[in-house]
Amino acid sequence: MPQERRQATAATQPYPLGDSVVPQEMDIAPEGYALVNGGRIFTPYWDKLVVVKPQATGGVNWPPSSYDPEGHLLYVCAHDGAGAYSSNGETDYMTPVPGERYANGTYARAGVRVRGIFAAVDVTTNRLAWRKQWADMCYAGSIVTAGGLVFVGRTDGRFTALDKSNGDLLWEFETDAGVHAPPTTFELGGKQYVVAFAAGSFFPNTKHGDSVWLFSLDGGLGGKTTGNASSPAID
Repeated sequence: MPQERRQATAATQPYPLGDSVVPQEMDIAPEGYALVNGGRIFTPYWDKLVVVKPQATGGVNWPPSSYDPEGHLLYVCAHDGAGAYSSNGETDYMTPVPGERYANGTYARAGVRVRGIFAAVDVTTNRLAWRKQWADMCYAGSIVTAGGLVFVGRTDGRFTALDKSNGDLLWEFETDAGVHAPPTTFELGGKQYVVAFAAGSFFPNTKHGDSVWLFSLDGGLGGKTTGNASSPAID
């Protein structure tokens, strides 16, 4: 690891064994920035902005992951971007004030477009089983069913069903706002239902709303299947 004595950096960092959900380095410098140490995580900085992956809110954030005990897979929603950091050369750090935001130095988004990453991680090996790249930020909780589906919302308002074995999109439904809260499923009268809340969110800057959507196999509004997939079972 590169060293920055003014930050009293450690000679090593505790890299976990296994695969990263989002890339933790980059090979092309964003316009206006010099690429230091390949933009790798833990790269130190001082008085000049240094680009590092992931960004401050990047990688895995608050959206709840779902777990499939059958395949030992954890389904993780994350987003991939880069941040630029600088301490502004400050050596005297302010004392945090209770109840107020604590920040020092400078942070910028480095002009790198954020993309969504949805991945399945084998928890027995910490290795990726598969990983999908989305054009928009992935910022939603998910659930996985015994019928082989992963339900997860999108920032553009879609509620989607994925094949849990490979992440392929099987079905989608357009709601009226960003779908970020984890959906849920329940059985009533021998019939299974899936519920999604479309309300939007501040961080991905999605359309706001306040609607609850209830889905079943005999629902009246239908939905769009992708490729050769048939309407998915949700048992």
